[in-house]
Amino acid sequence: MKSIRLEGITKYYRNEPVLKDVHLTIESGSFFTLLGPSGSGKTTLLRLIAGFEKVDAGRIFLDDQDITDLPAHQRKINTVFQHYALFPHLNVFENVAFGLRIKGLPERIIEQRVMRILKAVHLENHVFKNIAQLSGGQQQRIALSRAIVNEPEVLLLDEPLAALDLSLRERMLVELIELQEQFKTTFIYVTHDQLEALAVSHQMAIMNHQGHIEQIGFPKKIYEFPVSTFVAQFVGSTNLIEGTIITQDGNTYLQAPHLPPIEVTYDEQTNGMTVWLNLRPEKIAISKKPMQGFSNSLHGTVEAILYHGCSTVYRIVLAHNVRLQVFEQNEEHFPRETIEHHDQVYVYWQKENASVLKR
Repeated sequence: MKSIRLEGITKYYRNEPVLKDVHLTIESGSFFTLLGPSGSGKTTLLRLIAGFEKVDAGRIFLDDQDITDLPAHQRKINTVFQHYALFPHLNVFENVAFGLRIKGLPERIIEQRVMRILKAVHLENHVFKNIAQLSGGQQQRIALSRAIVNEPEVLLLDEPLAALDLSLRERMLVELIELQEQFKTTFIYVTHDQLEALAVSHQMAIMNHQGHIEQIGFPKKIYEFPVSTFVAQFVGSTNLIEGTIITQDGNTYLQAPHLPPIEVTYDEQTNGMTVWLNLRPEKIAISKKPMQGFSNSLHGTVEAILYHGCSTVYRIVLAHNVRLQVFEQNEEHFPRETIEHHDQVYVYWQKENASVLKR
């Protein structure tokens, strides 16, 4: 397992920059995710690391080895694509063994390594099946097995679960985590699905439409403390309220148009600075009755209710059409308080459970 270091990576397509001066270090043995919207350059970055395309500026290092100009087949980096590219004329065993046969390894070694990886993905009883006989999830595991069996120092995964349905995708996420932990290979995972990224990553990088990295960090840190409104909105659901910072009696508040002052935790006490309050829906309590013990309380009307089984999302209209989303876990069959459309409600949160963003 090896680390990857990118220094000033820039790439143009038709004179338009897709990636601009990207600097990134991915630690050895980590499960690292590149997350961003379509067109943010995630797959391009993966292809540059793999050696399928040439950089226009910058350097790529595998540990301390400069591999920028090294051909793809010499990089000891394997890739699993969204479309698995399995060989339909070969059975399961031969699909997984293909790369080992190209290397000319002895048959005994090939059999040992293929069977080890097939056992790891729970497909040891399918060795002689044709690819057409396998489900989508099984084919995905064969594609992973074929990549891992070659013992790459880095494994690149380009949205490998995108073609699977939700329940199968969730099961395969667990498989990916287990495989990475078992083989200790450095995984670089590309997705536009925030939940996937949060579930599997040791660390992640958020990329924007301009080919820049907005934020790098642990999933929990990025979710709880995004550095920008772009990251806050892209990673999960959130409420953003624009206002200005004011200080009164040693406390700091956000003053938003048509709302009472909202108490915040903010180190830079600069009166008049324009900022955004970032408030996650699950951090908010909701009730038809006034409640005590919260830093902030606002009053509004229930505009919409979205029932998701395990949870309910309420859309609340505050004064002058300011809107909030509130997430509530459905913990009881018959809650003591039922909230319905058009009800007048109070929403509450502690100041520590929101963050202030400058951009």
